Amino acid sequence: MKRVVRDRRRRVAAAVRRPAGAPPGPRKAQLRRVEILEAARRLFVERGYDATTMDDVCVETGLAKGTLYHYFSSKTELRAALRDNFCNMILNRVKSRISLCESDDFFTRIDLLVETAVESYLDTPELRDVIFFSGDTPLRSVAVNDGLVGYISDLLSQGTLEGAWCVDDPHALSTLIYYSIHAIADDALMSCSATSSVTGQRH
Repeated sequence: MKRVVRDRRRRVAAAVRRPAGAPPGPRKAQLRRVEILEAARRLFVERGYDATTMDDVCVETGLAKGTLYHYFSSKTELRAALRDNFCNMILNRVKSRISLCESDDFFTRIDLLVETAVESYLDTPELRDVIFFSGDTPLRSVAVNDGLVGYISDLLSQGTLEGAWCVDDPHALSTLIYYSIHAIADDALMSCSATSSVTGQRH
């Protein structure tokens, strides 16, 4: 009997500690977080980051304000979470592609890294614009936290140790390669845009 009472007290205490708007259980909480991020992604892409409000996200998800703010305190925090997911997705694609290379074929690994990252950026140009170029967060701020920079730096360091090349400052070169990847993607997007514009004028 005493054991039953203690169990009930624990359940009541857990319910009291749970913040308002949080669904019970870690899995449901994670699913709701994913739903909110997906709704924010759609709105940011369709309406633009600056034009989207937290109220819009509430309407899109059907959540009360208190529930939404339990997960994300601001629009900036929503974009930061989308940025982390996006950067991790790119990094995982790069790692998966490079894993197919010979371990000592460093030049091919660098080529595949750049190719895969550029292709990934071109697959989702609207989301990339939201992540890297909207609001008041410049690309240089995102680069500091993007795991791709560290991964490139590690690859350059490993290549130096294996005698594939000689890089005195892997971090500096990895940063240069990172920005070059974005420049290549931007150039491809601008070229496509210019071609589409000319084609439209001809018709």
